[in-house]
Amino acid sequence: MTNARSISFTNIFPSHNVDESRICGECNACCLLLEIKTDILQKPADILCKHSSKQDGCKIYKKRPAVCKTWYCAWREISELPEECRPDKLGIVFTLEADPKHPDPSCRLYVLGRAITDEETYKKPLAKSAFNMFIRQLPLWLVSHGQRVEYGSLAKGINPYFL
Repeated sequence: MTNARSISFTNIFPSHNVDESRICGECNACCLLLEIKTDILQKPADILCKHSSKQDGCKIYKKRPAVCKTWYCAWREISELPEECRPDKLGIVFTLEADPKHPDPSCRLYVLGRAITDEETYKKPLAKSAFNMFIRQLPLWLVSHGQRVEYGSLAKGINPYFL
């Protein structure tokens, strides 16, 4: 297990991989989960950004930090994920992550899932379907009780912790 606070939410894919037909709409999960440390904004992880509003979106949209302009969840990058997997609808934010120094080359690129509010959402049938889709391609890690836990991979199968 790895401490969730040490997990980088750096987008490893250039913005041209974003599915432009998908819009965030009322979803502001990234405004909650991301830690932002810039000259413009100091925001801890797991605290809703003071500039975020469900009604109005980002109050500093035109002046928002670069990380806010370039960070995308996996739902915006992977068109195979159905509309119902948008983070605010599913309750889970998936990100594509990299750990280039990991000793196991098969673990250097992975998907990370974080429940927005309640880890019970991991038990939803749609969440399980998304997990199974991911592990056919890349290892999947979930944040559970503040720790990063490997859910599974094609090579290793599913971690019994989640069965």
